[in-house]
Amino acid sequence: MRFNASKCSGALWRSPSNCSSVARSTSSGRRRSGKPAESDYLLMGRQLTLPGFLLSLVSSWYGGILGSSEYSYSYGFSNWIVLGVPYYVFAILFAIFLARRAREKYVISIPHLIGDSYQGQGRILSGLLVLILATPAPYVLTIGVLLNWLFGIPVIWGIIAGAAFSYLYVYRDGLAVIIRTDLFQCVLMYAGYFLLVSFAWLSWESPVALWQGLQLSAPEHVSATGGEPVSYILVWFFMASWTLVSPMFHQRVYALRKAGQARIGIVLAVLMWFVFDSLTTLAGLYAFAHIPELADPRVAHLALGEAVLPAGLLGIFIVAIFSVVMSTLDTELFVSGVSLGPDILGRVKGFQTLSEPVMTRIGMALVTVISVGLAILVPSVVDIYYLIGTLAVPGLLLPVLGGVGLAPRIRPGLVRLHLWLVPAAAAGWYLLGLWLPGRLPAIEPFYPGCLVSGLIWSAGWISGRRGGA
Repeated sequence: MRFNASKCSGALWRSPSNCSSVARSTSSGRRRSGKPAESDYLLMGRQLTLPGFLLSLVSSWYGGILGSSEYSYSYGFSNWIVLGVPYYVFAILFAIFLARRAREKYVISIPHLIGDSYQGQGRILSGLLVLILATPAPYVLTIGVLLNWLFGIPVIWGIIAGAAFSYLYVYRDGLAVIIRTDLFQCVLMYAGYFLLVSFAWLSWESPVALWQGLQLSAPEHVSATGGEPVSYILVWFFMASWTLVSPMFHQRVYALRKAGQARIGIVLAVLMWFVFDSLTTLAGLYAFAHIPELADPRVAHLALGEAVLPAGLLGIFIVAIFSVVMSTLDTELFVSGVSLGPDILGRVKGFQTLSEPVMTRIGMALVTVISVGLAILVPSVVDIYYLIGTLAVPGLLLPVLGGVGLAPRIRPGLVRLHLWLVPAAAAGWYLLGLWLPGRLPAIEPFYPGCLVSGLIWSAGWISGRRGGA
């Protein structure tokens, strides 16, 4: 059943006042006819339970496990500082300030939220930024590296195979199949890493002894910065504000059955992430201490498993690694498909007659091709994270916070300006750094983007106050 476009402007829900009754009638209509409603495909009919929300959130947050492997082997304990602690902070902020507000918005995505909040402005531009932020490229690259390590398949063919498989199994049932598989994948990922660290402990030394030995032999590996400049660490910390505009976070919250469950689920997820980050960091430290001069740090955890686990348990660990990656790959592919489909193509004449699920499937197909190309061009998981975070997060942060009432609202025209000028500023600084190495101040591109964002939003707020007066 399609929603009445005259009431909901072609989207699933435009506002609680206009469309909540439509949502309810659509849900009941689905039950009577036996056919799935569009909300089932995109948001499980907003019937996601707390256990499903929690385990799906935990497992879907770790797809770049080879990035953690690369960082923990290369920089040691700072893996937990850089890729753990900042995300806990911003996840808690999301739980306290955004979760309930986001759930109460009758929207299907971040671009839908922005378009709804600013008189229809900015949905396509924000959709492009979400497309960058939620790109599955790091995860299809991870699958390619894993298949190369296991079977000797060329990385490019492994990338293509991983992307195609994920597309095929998400294609039919959408979010529902993602949630179902996430439940098993979450159990597998914890079991695999508990086995890995336990056998490293039994084979060599306790974590305490490992730490004490590294303090003598490689003190930078047990420091908070890992030998990197503080400015670099601070960029990663502020980029963790990514969590506030994470398409996956928002999608899971929008799908929840009850708004109050979001806060509880996120706090429990932070506790589970703390445990898992401790395991991945310890695995990197064990690999660094006992497998020196590893040619490819991305496979440090796999190399550690090969060194300490017997054959059968090694197989379980490899399945756990694939579970970690696939749980995020399918989520980001689906979120990207929603952004490119309903949020972007849905605004283009000729596509508006298609249902949201059909547009999402078309979007996922295009995203699959784009992510394969990006994974081939940028063969480092950490570098891909850094690049997309630098470009997209500053552009989305204030529009999203304004959309849920946590930042001042500004004129829709200025929001549209913000959505293209802020990423352009960050990208321009990044490109200038490549063209003029050593000639620019040592400022990471994230900061110019944030500066331009703050200036535009402040100007909009000031002009709005004066206009109101």
